Amino acid sequence: MPSFLYEATDRSGQQHAGRVHAETLAAARDKLELQGCREIRFHTDAQSEAIGRAEGHGTAEGVTPAQELSARRERPGSLTQLVAAYRASWIIWFPLTAWAAWKLYLGSPFGFGAWAAFMLAAVGLLFPVWAFIPSLLYARLYDADAWARWAEVTTLCNRALAWQRWFRFDPMLIDAEIRRAAARAALGDLQGALHSLQHLQTRLPRAHYLARVAAIYEAAQDWRGLAEQQAQAVDASGRGSTEVVDLATTLVWRLRRADDAAALLDEIRDQEMAVLPRAYFEFASGLVALERGEYQTAQRHIATFIDTLAQSGAPGLYGYLYDYANAFLAITHAALGQKKQAAQLLRSALPRLTAFRDIELTKRCQAALLGR
Repeated sequence: MPSFLYEATDRSGQQHAGRVHAETLAAARDKLELQGCREIRFHTDAQSEAIGRAEGHGTAEGVTPAQELSARRERPGSLTQLVAAYRASWIIWFPLTAWAAWKLYLGSPFGFGAWAAFMLAAVGLLFPVWAFIPSLLYARLYDADAWARWAEVTTLCNRALAWQRWFRFDPMLIDAEIRRAAARAALGDLQGALHSLQHLQTRLPRAHYLARVAAIYEAAQDWRGLAEQQAQAVDASGRGSTEVVDLATTLVWRLRRADDAAALLDEIRDQEMAVLPRAYFEFASGLVALERGEYQTAQRHIATFIDTLAQSGAPGLYGYLYDYANAFLAITHAALGQKKQAAQLLRSALPRLTAFRDIELTKRCQAALLGR
């Protein structure tokens, strides 16, 4: 039975985090409400655990829901994570360091036991740093990917995969392969990128595999191929809300098919969703309203999307999403006559649009500012 990570307010008004087992998100909400919980926010869905196991990562034993939420909100590679690595591995380095400190306190001459203590303490103190290196590498990889520095993405992915040969770090393995393939597609070799991921078909759940491959088409800016791949993911998932929202977003944003996107969103409007899928639903709804000329409605939906991202933490990880959302907000502000705010939003988003060579969206923003 799936378990869902959540935050809620209990009967006494205290905020807490936890996990609840249920068949669906709706059933999980019902169970928590019967316990007196209110203001419930889910951070995982029914597929989260299956996807985590398939990609080689998951929540370690002994990690509390509050700690898991805290980790989700921290930027990979941060000093906080290094401190967390030392805390998590204290059982290794602390006794060795204490032993070495005692030998040092006793003073010279240092015999074999003392030198052994010093050497083992050094190894123990370096262990958390070694464990932290993949996280630091991943932070650099994410930043390069978020700014479309494809050559750097390729180099960092190669380093991550080389690290994998020496030290097992499965959570990075599949993601590095997919990001490297996306960089390859962005640099012009779409077919080679797709071929490089075929071996993942047997490892990942079908819907998740299709969704990850869709990112390759997106990097290549093949919007029709992206929509076709996402449509297959929708069918493979049994029309799951996340996959439906992804397809709807592509249809309205990249192909300007607002009515088709709206029909998809209507299918899942009343479904229970975790926090981030619901945020993406708001974003897609905002794009549909924008395409239909309903600028105030679009502004409200997109602003809700931005606010939800901010509340979810780790703004650095969502920087590119903020920029794209701000670009669409710029269009709504311009259409409503708020040209100053529109210009400010476009200026903040323009570096990202330029990095991704998103000429079409840039032209839409500029046309809105000029009143065309």
